[in-house]
Amino acid sequence: MRLAWLRAHAPREHDPLDDIAALLQALRADHQIEIFATETLTGFASAHTRSPFDLGIYEITDPQTAAALAAVTVPLNRVLVVRTLAVNNLPALIAGSTITIVPYQGVADDLRARFPGADVRVVTVGVSGGAENQPGQQHSEKDPEHVVIGVFPPARADVVRRALAREGLSAEAAIGPGLSPGEIFLNADLVVSVAWPWAGEPAIETLVAMAAAKPVVTLETVGTAEWPALDPQSWRPRGPGSAAPVVVSIDPLDEEHSLGLALARLSKDAALRAQLGAAAQQWWQTHATPAHAAAGWNALLRESRPLGPPTDNPARL
Repeated sequence: MRLAWLRAHAPREHDPLDDIAALLQALRADHQIEIFATETLTGFASAHTRSPFDLGIYEITDPQTAAALAAVTVPLNRVLVVRTLAVNNLPALIAGSTITIVPYQGVADDLRARFPGADVRVVTVGVSGGAENQPGQQHSEKDPEHVVIGVFPPARADVVRRALAREGLSAEAAIGPGLSPGEIFLNADLVVSVAWPWAGEPAIETLVAMAAAKPVVTLETVGTAEWPALDPQSWRPRGPGSAAPVVVSIDPLDEEHSLGLALARLSKDAALRAQLGAAAQQWWQTHATPAHAAAGWNALLRESRPLGPPTDNPARL
C-alpha cells in the first residue's frame, strides 16, 4: 500500500524513544510510506494529487500536532494513532477517522465507551533493543550509594531524589537532567519511569529500559497494569497471569513512599535487579519489538482497502 504518515517530526532513527521510526523501517518492507511532518504538511495535498495515497496515518502526540493535523482536508481514509488523550479536539479527530489506534486495551475500552460509533483498535507498541546489557556488565554487587538510577522524564528527578532521601540514600544517585536518553540507558543500573500526569501515552521509556535488561520501577496506569509486576509494599507479584514480574509497579497515590521502598530494596539487592532485568528483556523479546508492532499494523492494513470514506461528522459521537 501507499501510505501517507503525518506526525510531529521526521523519524529520528537514532533516538531510542522514537519507536515509530523503527516501526516505519519494518513496514517499508511491504509498503511505500511518505512522511509529512507538521512543517511539511503543505505538500501533502499536492503529493496526493500527483500519486494518490491508499491511506492516511495521523499520529497524535500533543495538542499542537493534533491541531495541525485536524486542519488537513485531503479526502482520504484516515487511521488515527492516538498517543495522548490530552487534546481538546479528540472527538472531532476520532469522528473523521475510519479507525482509531491506541496502545492499550484499557484505553480502547474507555474510548469505545465514550464514543460508541468509533472503531477503536489496540496495536502493540514495539521498541528497538540497541542498548542491551552484556552478560556480567551490570547487576553486580555495589554499595547502594553507588547504584545509578536513571529517571524518566528527567524533569521528575526531584521526586526520585526525595524518595531516596526518605530511605537515607544519596540523592546524587538519580541521573537524568542534562543527559540524553541513550546516555541514561547506558549508565543506569536501574530505571525509574514516572511520567505524570498520564493520559494514555505509551510507556516508551519503560519498554526501552526493559529491552536493555534494566530493572524498572514505573507508575501503575491503565497501560502498565496489564504487565506482570512486583508490589513494593509486599514484594509479591501482581497483575494478570502467572508470568514472572517484569517491573516494580507503584501506586501513583502513594508515589514517594512506594518509590522509596522500591529504590531501597533494589539499590541493595543485585540479585533482584538481575532477575527483574532478565525477565523484562525476555518479555520485550516476546511482546514488544518493532516486529511485533509491524505485525499488528500489517494485520490492520490488510483490512483497510474495503473501508468506506470517513464520515467527518463529530455529532455522530
